[in-house]
Amino acid sequence: MAQHTSAAAVDPGWSAAVAQAGRLQLGQSLPTLDRRDLRIGELATLDTRARFDQWRAGGPEPVWGEVSPAQVLVTNRRIVVNHDWRGGTSLWHVDVENLQLRRADGHWHLDLHPVGINPRVRLTGGSAPLIAVHVAHTVFPATWARLSGLLPLLDSAA
Repeated sequence: MAQHTSAAAVDPGWSAAVAQAGRLQLGQSLPTLDRRDLRIGELATLDTRARFDQWRAGGPEPVWGEVSPAQVLVTNRRIVVNHDWRGGTSLWHVDVENLQLRRADGHWHLDLHPVGINPRVRLTGGSAPLIAVHVAHTVFPATWARLSGLLPLLDSAA
């Protein structure tokens, strides 16, 4: 006899992010990756795939630009985005002022809000929650566990 359940399917990106946030809340550090293509003193903590989008000014209201698949590397200094067809972009941590993680249209969206003239950036996909934890902990080490953009995730990890 077949068994059925009404439980929602587990979202692996969310589960991984909650687990990592829980480890960080216990005082454990982010694991580092062995990467030889980084600058001296730069350490990578996450290497994953996502879709990249950038907020563009145009017309009466800004709009999101063209989404491109990308490899995302989070380091202790920057977020390195290597677009499949547009090349690389470095998003330096010193420029990130805030982040917002949310689920919309069935997808996770991580919006990074930089300071100054830098445009907003969006990373979308199942890995967005885990990227959010790595970026938040690295960019805001003293306050990452209180960021409003991560509260639902952090509440799940408590």
